[in-house]
Amino acid sequence: MAATLLIAAALAQAAPAWRTIHEADGALYALDPASLTREGDRVRARMRASRAEPMADGISSVVAEVELDCRARTATLLGRTAFGADGRLLAALEVPAEQRRAEPLHTNAEDEALHRSLCAPPPATP
Repeated sequence: MAATLLIAAALAQAAPAWRTIHEADGALYALDPASLTREGDRVRARMRASRAEPMADGISSVVAEVELDCRARTATLLGRTAFGADGRLLAALEVPAEQRRAEPLHTNAEDEALHRSLCAPPPATP
């Protein structure tokens, strides 16, 4: 629980330079480029899904820490934090390591944009 609160506090204080990767049906999907870490075929990143109009439960944005296995085309949720339209923290979850499960990416536009954004080869350095 303490780690979840620390994650939530860090997310609330930090102002990432979000990079939009997809927009559809009133939702905006973005990545924090500064959060990207790579290890072999795996990439970890912080992503945000936000809506112009809050959902029925009052959530207007969710920031999630995810790990993608680019070769296997799977995603694992590491944690997520939900915020209301006023920026108020509504919920925070850190998924314990023993409960994390890699799920196949869907063929929808959001997952395709996520895979393309995270799994493209990094730019060559001169």
